[in-house]
Amino acid sequence: GGAQRVATLRSLLQKLSSRPDNVLVVLSYGYVAPIRKCLHDLGMLSFFSDVCGKLDEDYASDCGPPLYYDQEFSRDQLPSDLQAFYGCEESHIRTCQDKEAFLKQYLARWDAKPQDEVMYVDDHHIDCNRMATFVN
Repeated sequence: GGAQRVATLRSLLQKLSSRPDNVLVVLSYGYVAPIRKCLHDLGMLSFFSDVCGKLDEDYASDCGPPLYYDQEFSRDQLPSDLQAFYGCEESHIRTCQDKEAFLKQYLARWDAKPQDEVMYVDDHHIDCNRMATFVN
C-alpha cells in the first residue's frame, strides 16, 4: 500500500488502541503467523491484543487452497525465530463459516455485549452481512 497508506493506518490504530476501553483483534480466514509477522514488520502488532485465524492444515479444507505466503508459514515450516508468530488454540478459527460463532465465544470471555461494544470491520461484504445482526 505504500508508506503513506501504512502511516495513515498506523495513526488510526494508534488512536483506536489509545482509548482504554478499546481492544483491537484481527479475525481472519488466513493463517495467524503471516498476519502477525506482517504486522510486526510494520510496527503495528502491538496495537492488537490478539490475531485469530487458521493455525495449520485446516486452511485448505474449506477456504480453498492456501496462498503462497500462507504455505510458507505452516507450523512445521517455521524457522525457530518465527515460532513466536504462530497462534495459540484460543485464537484458532477452525472453518471459514465460523467467524460469528468464534466471535461470540471470544466475547464471552469478557462478558462483552456485541451490539453495544463491538465494531466489526471487514474487507468482504459477505462477512459484513453475516455479522450485521450480531455487531455494529
